[in-house]
This record gives sequence, C-alpha cells and structure tokens, in this order.
Amino acid sequence: MVRQSWLSRLRRFVGGARDSEVENQDAQTDGGLATWLQSTQENERAALARRLHDELGGLLTAARMDLSWLRARLDQLGDEGMRQKAAAIDSGLSEAMNLKRGVVDRLRPALLDHFGLATALQAHCEDACRRAGVPYDVQVAEEISEMPPDLALALFRASEFALQRMLKEPMPKHVELIAELEEGQLLLTLQGTGVAPAPPLESLAIENFQHWIGRYGGRLAWEDDGGGSAKLSADAPLGGFSAGEGPSGSRSAPTAH
Repeated sequence: MVRQSWLSRLRRFVGGARDSEVENQDAQTDGGLATWLQSTQENERAALARRLHDELGGLLTAARMDLSWLRARLDQLGDEGMRQKAAAIDSGLSEAMNLKRGVVDRLRPALLDHFGLATALQAHCEDACRRAGVPYDVQVAEEISEMPPDLALALFRASEFALQRMLKEPMPKHVELIAELEEGQLLLTLQGTGVAPAPPLESLAIENFQHWIGRYGGRLAWEDDGGGSAKLSADAPLGGFSAGEGPSGSRSAPTAH
C-alpha cells in the first residue's frame, strides 16, 4: 500500500491524473511507470514538434515572403547597401529555417514517421558518423519497417542514445549498424570500435528502453568492455500487432507532420 501510494503521488507530480484508459494494472509496476513516463515524454515531444513546425515555420515563411517583396522594391531603388543588408537578413532566415527543421527532427524524426525504421536508422547513423568524420558500415533490411510505430520509435531512440554515447571525443575508429529480419525476428546490432573510455552508462536509461521494447516481447542489451568496444543489441518479434497499436491495444504516441 505504501509503494502504491508513492507511485500515485509521483504520477500526479509528473503529469497529473491519467484518464481511465491508461490507469490499469500495468501502471502499478516499475516497468509500467517507466513506460508511461517514456510515452508522456514522447507525446510532449511530438506536440512541441508540431507547434514548431506549424507556428514557427509559418512565421519564418511569412517573413521570407515579406522580405522578398522588400528586396524587389530595393532593386528598383538601386540602393546597393540596402540590398546587401536584405540579402544578409534572407541568409539569416534560411539558417533559422534549417535550425527549426533540425530541432523538429530531433523531437520527432520525420523519416521514422513517414518512411519507417529502416530508412530512419540508416539516415541517422550515416549522417551522424559523416558529420563526426567516423568510418561506418550500415546494413539495414527494408523489411524491418513492418512493425508497430511505438516499437519502431523505441528501437530508434535506443539506437540514437547508443550512437550518441559512441561518438564522443576522441572519436571511435569505426561504427557498424546491422538490422535484419530472420524468421520473423528483428535482429539489431550497433557496435563501435575504438570507443573512448567513459563512465558507466546510466542504468536507468537502459532499463527504460528494456521495459519499452519488452512490452512487445523484445530484448535489449548494452555491452561496454571499457577497452574500446561498445555494442547495443536488440531483438523483437515482428507481426501480431495491429497497425498503430501496441500490446494490449495501447495506442502509440501521435506523430508530428
């Protein structure tokens, strides 16, 4: 009774009382609470991504349209100094648009929502390694995208987290990502060699991913020998879920368009 009361107070603190659909027996366990917290965070990220995309994106687009009108008038006046100033403002707005896209994508990966896990994993790993100047090998089977959106998000977030850990100074010598389908089972391995020694990975973060993926009958493990090799391994059965639903009919987090 004391433990349940503590969990109830914590749930009210982080987000208020939930509706009757989410208040079930699963939420009375540590794993259920971790999953609920993760789902709440992803919902908030998706809502913020939508707002940045729609509202901030609209404001920046309108500003560029107004600036285009102004530059046309400045061309008629022939004021070279004003034209250069307008060009500088246009460049700044372009940078702001690119920054907005990057922030929105970090909050809610558009490639994951629109093209699936295979495309999102490959693009993220290649882009991150390319920017870091780290050699990489990526082998991702397109078939792995056939899964519930919530499971795809869990696997993407876990891989994103592990890759961020690997790509720390000094940079690793090589990163390899393999995701394949074998007898209806997704097998995912993300491994870095020559990884710099680092403090132990936060166990709570790994446990949260394990609970999240475990809801679908999957498993996740992190190995770091402290001697230059780090590996994230995950497997999960594909199939048996309705599109857009998780285990027990729970809905996945809304997407940002």
